[in-house]
Amino acid sequence: MTSAHRHDKDPATAFLATAEAFMECAIAATREKQAYYRITVECFVKHGNNYKAAKAYLDAKEYTLAAQLYRKDGHFDDAVHIITAHRDKMPLNVVESILDIACLVYFRDSKQE
Repeated sequence: MTSAHRHDKDPATAFLATAEAFMECAIAATREKQAYYRITVECFVKHGNNYKAAKAYLDAKEYTLAAQLYRKDGHFDDAVHIITAHRDKMPLNVVESILDIACLVYFRDSKQE
């Protein structure tokens, strides 16, 4: 059975393979990088891997979208790291929202310890 047939039977595997292929294209591209990264993100999301999708947004220098996706996926340290490094390139309302939620999560987690 060829790899194409395996992908037809397992959509998650197909999305992962497609995402990885488009990531390679994005890295190698001199033009249209953003388009390749966006397709990469869509495929990772459809595969169910928001963490890799957020990383692709970060590679594309889409800091707001990366931080929002990290937050959505519960990776608050990564979201806060992006804000720390790129706050000046992000909308203030998004920065404040993510930091507020991260503070609540950190506070809740410290109470549970």
